[in-house]
Amino acid sequence: MTPRNTTIFPFFFLILLLSSCHQKGQAQESQQYFLDKSPFISPKIIQDLSTWISDGGDQVIAINLSESQGSNRYFGNFLTRNIGGNYPYVYLPDTNKNPQFRNEFGFQFQGKTVNGISVIYTRDQEGGSFTSRNLMLLRIIDDTGISISDSTLSESDSAVRLIGVIKKSPRIVLQKILEIGVASDWNIKIEGNKLTITDVYGPKDKETEVIDLSQI
Repeated sequence: MTPRNTTIFPFFFLILLLSSCHQKGQAQESQQYFLDKSPFISPKIIQDLSTWISDGGDQVIAINLSESQGSNRYFGNFLTRNIGGNYPYVYLPDTNKNPQFRNEFGFQFQGKTVNGISVIYTRDQEGGSFTSRNLMLLRIIDDTGISISDSTLSESDSAVRLIGVIKKSPRIVLQKILEIGVASDWNIKIEGNKLTITDVYGPKDKETEVIDLSQI
C-alpha cells in the first residue's frame, strides 16, 4: 500500500493562514482612514479630488491613501469646527492675511450608503466672495499595485543590467464616484443606497434630485 503524502496538508493550511492574515491586515489598514472621525483624511487629499471651479468633469478620480496620508505632498495642519449637523467640519486654515480674500477648503461627512459609498459636503472659497459647494461621493477600497525590489546586477553580452523582482503591493485607495454642485441652502437624505438631494433657492423654490446607487 502506497503511504499517503501528509506534507501537503500543513502546507495547504499555511497558505490559508497567510492569506487570512493578509486580508485582515488590509482591513485593519483601511480602518485607519476616516471621513467621519479622527484621525481624519487630510482635506488636501479631498481638495485634490475636487474639480476646479474653472473646469468641468473629473480629472483626479483616485488617490493612494496608503502613501498619501502624512506624505510631504499633503503635509499640513488642519482644524475642525462646528457648522451644524452630526459631524465636524474639517478644514485647512486660511493662510491669506487679508480678510476680504478668504482662502479655505473643507469637508463634512454626511453619511454612508449600504454598499459603502461615503457622502461628504465640500466647501471651497478661493480668495473671493464666491464659494463653491458640492456633495462628493467617495469609496475606500482595497487595491493592488506592483513594486520592484531586491535589484541585482547581471553581466551579459558585455552589458550590465539591473534586474529587479516585481511583486504585488497592497494599498488602500480613496476613489471618487461623483461630485454634485449644490445651492447655499440644501439638505440630503440617505436611505439604503438612495440619495435624495434638495436644493432650496427660496421659500417656494426647491429642486429635488434622487440618485440610486444600488448598481455602483
